[in-house]
Amino acid sequence: MKSLNAADRNQAFRSFLLFFIITIAVIIAAVFFSIQVPFKENDQLKEKIAVAEKQRDFTEHFVDKMETTIKLLDSVNLPNVRSELIDGAIDDNLKSMLAMTNNDTSTQIKNLYKNVVYNFYDLQGAKKQLREASGKDVNFGNLQAENANLHSQVQQVNNQLQQYVSLLANCQQQK
Repeated sequence: MKSLNAADRNQAFRSFLLFFIITIAVIIAAVFFSIQVPFKENDQLKEKIAVAEKQRDFTEHFVDKMETTIKLLDSVNLPNVRSELIDGAIDDNLKSMLAMTNNDTSTQIKNLYKNVVYNFYDLQGAKKQLREASGKDVNFGNLQAENANLHSQVQQVNNQLQQYVSLLANCQQQK
């Protein structure tokens, strides 16, 4: 004996089976994507950390070279010092600093670093003029004022560099 509602029961069973399969597919998809998204975010964060560490290392190396150059510039006009040798060391440091800024394409504040190097070149030129003028009857006070002005510019650029470095670090920490 066949039941009267067999067709309705078969239709209800097919509907149940269809919705059951759809529900299982949605649950599996949700689990799959909840696992995959954190892995992708991890990879992105690791890339950002690597870029930040590279920039930090570059900045530390640049600042070390900059401090060495400042010490050399401060000692180049001292009495009983071979200024030609010190000028050569200053030139070497400045060339390596400029090469560092040209080679590193990931630095976001590349122009600031270049400006620091160019200011050092200007300061070195002013120091050379000061040495040349010390043996002549040139207005020594003007050259000292220019030297002090350039030194203050270097200090301002150093302060800006430190501000940009801290700003860059803050931005990267917020990301």
